[in-house]
Order: sequence, then C-alpha cells, then structure tokens
Amino acid sequence: MSPDEREKLLRTIINILSLWGGLGREVLEPQRVLSLAGVEDTPRNRRYTRRLIEAVIQKLEADYETERQASIAFYRSVILNPNAKIRDKIEARRRLDELLNIGPVTITRTQQYITISEEQLKKLSEILNDKTG
Repeated sequence: MSPDEREKLLRTIINILSLWGGLGREVLEPQRVLSLAGVEDTPRNRRYTRRLIEAVIQKLEADYETERQASIAFYRSVILNPNAKIRDKIEARRRLDELLNIGPVTITRTQQYITISEEQLKKLSEILNDKTG
C-alpha cells in the first residue's frame, strides 16, 4: 500500500468518525473504509485498516479522557479557591456534577404515589385504628 493510499484511509476514518460521531464505530468496517477510500480490498489491506481504525479510536478516547480530567481538575480548583466568588463556585460545582454525571435527584409524578394492595391497606388501617382507638 502506498503512502498516498494510507493517507486516504486515515482521512476516510477521521471523516467517518467526525460525521457519524458515536455511531462511527458501527460504520467503521475495514471493507467499507477501503471502498470509500478507493483502495484495493485485499486481506493485507483489511488487516492494516482494522489496526488503523483501532489506533485512531484509541487515540481519540485518550484525548477525550485527558481533556475530561483537565476539566475536572480546573473545576475542583475553583471550588477549593478561598478567593473565588460564591457564584463561580456554584457554577463550577454544577459543571463538575455534569462531568461526573451527578445530578439532582428528580422524582416524577408516577414515582410519588405508592401502590398498596387491598390487604396491606386493611392491615395498615387496623394498626392505625388500634393505636388511635
């Protein structure tokens, strides 16, 4: 495989990932990438393409995790800074919670009601009548 073909493969993989986002992984099959890049579909080229796809995804995931850790460190530093304004600390806490997928607990209307069987209701009413009567 020539260097030009390798560059075409790399550009094709990056374009698929940028266009398809998280769904790009399912679309990235070596045969499809070779076809889109206009490179001959041989077993050797498939192996190379498979390894290239894995390397690109691994690099992107590492970059994402590095950025995420840097953001977490920044927001923690704002929260711990004694000179920071309360408004800034609250905003940093909110964003840190978003990064860590921690959010306020919300209760929907259907979760507010407790379902009790007829037997349980009778037992509860008997207990209450005994205590009050």
